[in-house]
Order: sequence, then C-alpha cells, then structure tokens
Amino acid sequence: MLGLFGKEYFTYNPEQDVYVCPVGETLSYRFRTEEKGHKIRYYSTVACGRRALKAQCTRNKDNRRITRWEYEDVLERM
Repeated sequence: MLGLFGKEYFTYNPEQDVYVCPVGETLSYRFRTEEKGHKIRYYSTVACGRRALKAQCTRNKDNRRITRWEYEDVLERM
C-alpha cells in the first residue's frame, strides 16, 4: 500500500465512541466543532509516533486525527 491509511481502514465503535486503526490503536473523541453548518467530531491518538507504520498513518509529527460528521452513521447504514 502506498500513501496514508484512509479513513476506510479505520473501524468506528459506536458503543465506545472511538475509532480503531489498522494496527489496533484507539483514536478517542477529542472535541466537536461546526463547519459550514455541519457538526463535526474529532478523534485522535498520539500512538502513531511509536509505530513502524507511522509513515502510512500520518504526516503529522504529533498525532493522527479523524473527523466524523454527526450523521455519518446514516451514511454508513446506506
């Protein structure tokens, strides 16, 4: 695989409200914001810096971040 892991490689766990990355690290909820009228939730982890696959996870030196639209579960069910 070339490039970064896309969001499709991460699994959302609605019961715990976290994402799990391809190597099993948890991205937990950090904050919520509104962008162009859409409520967006942000999830992140600092574990990427400790992993051999960091280059495939993020270019950010501090963490990996994923966003989730408040109604993304509706799209996932479709």
